Amino acid sequence: MKIKRFKTSLYVVFSLILIFFIISFAFWAFSFPGIRKTFIFYSNSGSIEYIESRYIKKNRQKPLINCYIEELLLGPLNELSAPLFPRGTKLDSCFLRDSVLYVELSEELLNALPASSYDYEKSFVLFKKNIFRSFSNVKSIKIYINGSEGLLESFQHTENIGKKS
Repeated sequence: MKIKRFKTSLYVVFSLILIFFIISFAFWAFSFPGIRKTFIFYSNSGSIEYIESRYIKKNRQKPLINCYIEELLLGPLNELSAPLFPRGTKLDSCFLRDSVLYVELSEELLNALPASSYDYEKSFVLFKKNIFRSFSNVKSIKIYINGSEGLLESFQHTENIGKKS
């Protein structure tokens, strides 16, 4: 009799532990913070690089690399860091084909070019360094602004910055 009661108690305990585990796993799966990625930004003085970690939620409508670039364009969370490009710069389109990433940025970047004191070559180098560091399948990056690549010819020599050979 005591052995039967002990076995029944044991089954109840194990059943409760299993139910608790299943419920915990379900809560974790639904509230998963996303994929951890790092972002590099220059300091406001431009001499130091700051690294930030963020979680990017999976989006069924967009590839992860699109979500990453949108987060990168939002700028840093730290007030000691400077954004890569002027506020309002957006990702118009982005796709990966044969290890080449094609990125088209909005014309807000063009509107700010002459009036801004940004070092754009340094910004594009860091933009590419962020992409190469976070996505090993990207071998080359082509950047377009408002559909035109010619504006970035002076930045094309930086294509392999941050890429391990």
